[in-house]
Amino acid sequence: MLGAAIIRYDKVSDHFWTGLLLVQLSNLCFAIGMVGV
Repeated sequence: MLGAAIIRYDKVSDHFWTGLLLVQLSNLCFAIGMVGV
């Protein structure tokens, strides 16, 4: 599992992590908007 994650990290590099971060941020903003904080 960990080995596969490392290999995947080497292949996809920064674009994957940037996209993942953007998705997480958008989900967080959506959750905050739904709660109305």
